[in-house]
Amino acid sequence: MASPSPFSEVHARWADACVAMADDGSGLALAALETAVEAATRRRHLPIMCKALAALSQRYAAQRRFEEAWQAEARLGEASEQRLLNRASARYYLLRIEHELSSGARERDREHTLRHESEAFPGS
Repeated sequence: MASPSPFSEVHARWADACVAMADDGSGLALAALETAVEAATRRRHLPIMCKALAALSQRYAAQRRFEEAWQAEARLGEASEQRLLNRASARYYLLRIEHELSSGARERDREHTLRHESEAFPGS
């Protein structure tokens, strides 16, 4: 399925799963959630993967399928950890860039001040 961004296959599968979960009478929720997890895993879409795995785990537990619920929880833990690591890496990168930009701005301002001082006193 070729979908234009930002609504991708992952979003479409998650939307299908949400609709299936809302219709409690249908037995399609588990299949739709599994499909959403597969799509999110394939595309490495961690936010939806975490949502789908959490919902899948709850559905399995409600059906007393505890081993499958535990497996979904384990995958959720791994995905959540990866998501937090990505956030921490992004934050570190932004702080590093901010530091480099502020250092560059200070250096530029210092050079600008020196140039104006030398132009103000040409004989010095």
